[in-house]
Amino acid sequence: MPMPNKRFEILLLGATGYTGGLIADLFQKKGLDFLAYGRNLQKLEGLKLSNKHCIGIEIFTIGSDGLLPHLGPASIVVNCIGPFNVYGQTVVEECLSAGATYIDITGEQEVVKASFDNHDKKAQENGALILHSMSFESALSDLLLLLSMKALGANNYQSFNTYYRLNTKQMSPGTRISLKVANAFDSYSLWQGDLLDPAAVPSTKNQDTVNPYKGYRVGFPEPIFAKAHGTIETADAYFLLDPMDPMGLFFSSKANLINKSMDVSEIIERHNRANVVGPSDKERLLQSFEIHTHLTAKTTGIKQILRGFNMYGLTAELVVLAVSKVLDEGSNDMLTNVSAGVLTPGQFLSNQGIEWLQQHPKLQITTELFNRNSI
Repeated sequence: MPMPNKRFEILLLGATGYTGGLIADLFQKKGLDFLAYGRNLQKLEGLKLSNKHCIGIEIFTIGSDGLLPHLGPASIVVNCIGPFNVYGQTVVEECLSAGATYIDITGEQEVVKASFDNHDKKAQENGALILHSMSFESALSDLLLLLSMKALGANNYQSFNTYYRLNTKQMSPGTRISLKVANAFDSYSLWQGDLLDPAAVPSTKNQDTVNPYKGYRVGFPEPIFAKAHGTIETADAYFLLDPMDPMGLFFSSKANLINKSMDVSEIIERHNRANVVGPSDKERLLQSFEIHTHLTAKTTGIKQILRGFNMYGLTAELVVLAVSKVLDEGSNDMLTNVSAGVLTPGQFLSNQGIEWLQQHPKLQITTELFNRNSI
């Protein structure tokens, strides 16, 4: 059955990109009307012809074209234009001013930290909702965290770490460019309740058992989300690799150092000129992954492993799930039930997200409880 969104207006930024296109397809399947924003008029016109729920198109470049005149409290902005550390903050601030809903798919830290540090109060005052990282990695990790916290039931937690084992090297163009410029921005680990430069965190802090693999730290937003939950002392995210495979050797030999002298604009321009393409539909559907999470309290802990396929398709599903929840909350006449503030994916999706996770036919979760003295 189509999902009505007559009172809201959905704006999809980057609608003709790799993940934006998957979201547009899912909007059509769900019967959700949307406006498509992008840089390429020919691609936008093609999208409008092929997708009956694309009800309008707009040429749009972040930094050159203002979004604010198009926004109001009933606007839902889905931002798929990265790198988000470069382009995301402008759109966030426009949504804040308009009291709109902002949803993105970033896996970057700086833009997420800025929202939690600086924008929560204004978002609540203006009735704006800011949701970062509604994507297969960080959103799934955050939902697994909620599930783990429900299982342990402790008041405080000593650590929460997430490990990603991605059984593919095929990335979307957006993922590729975000990784290329990641070291131009500050990175953070959660240590004793504070977000710190990873170099300032003791190397012995992580006592999780991940044999036969090794964890290589990656700058995903999970430590920022863990801090936002308010009951976790230490958190980080890692790629889980065999130390002797090519990627493991690469991470072992390459220091993860911040390089703010990097010419980010030039790197992005070269990337755009290269016309990088993502995996085909067939390849995407076969992409498998594992997400391992370890949550520890004082005397107990829980390990969860989530296995699944179709990473970018799951990102599209999570975005549409979040949009649908906003529509459900705002179905009354006064919009009085719409959430406001800067929230983590798990804080917003809550039990609805956990139910989606547990019932998804392409996802499998295994759980192991353990005593800390047995590690």
